[in-house]
Amino acid sequence: MNELKCPNCGTVFQIDEVDYMSIVKQVKDKEFEKEISVREAQYKNDKEQSIKLTEAKLEKEFSEELSKKELEISELKSSLKAVESDTKNKLEKEYTEFGNKQNKTKTIDCMIPESTYTQILKTDRYITCME
Repeated sequence: MNELKCPNCGTVFQIDEVDYMSIVKQVKDKEFEKEISVREAQYKNDKEQSIKLTEAKLEKEFSEELSKKELEISELKSSLKAVESDTKNKLEKEYTEFGNKQNKTKTIDCMIPESTYTQILKTDRYITCME
């Protein structure tokens, strides 16, 4: 037989081995459940913190990647504008030169007799065919 003392009133009483083991089991089970609850709460808290940290990290990486892409797009747009401007300038220059050549040809045509001009055209066609 085991003796137990009541913590409230201080009375000592005796219980047999089976009742004693039942009380010990109840205390152990209660303490075990309490420990599980504490660890479960801690695990949930750690999990939430880990998720928040991972989300923040991914958001930062995404933001950096987005900034790089926006910069790349901006550079490509300015490059495209530069190429467009150069191409436009070249075309305008060629058009002007072509117009000047046409005016010179008309002026030369007026000065060259028609028979000579016909001979030049035939020679030019012959050279073109030979190439």
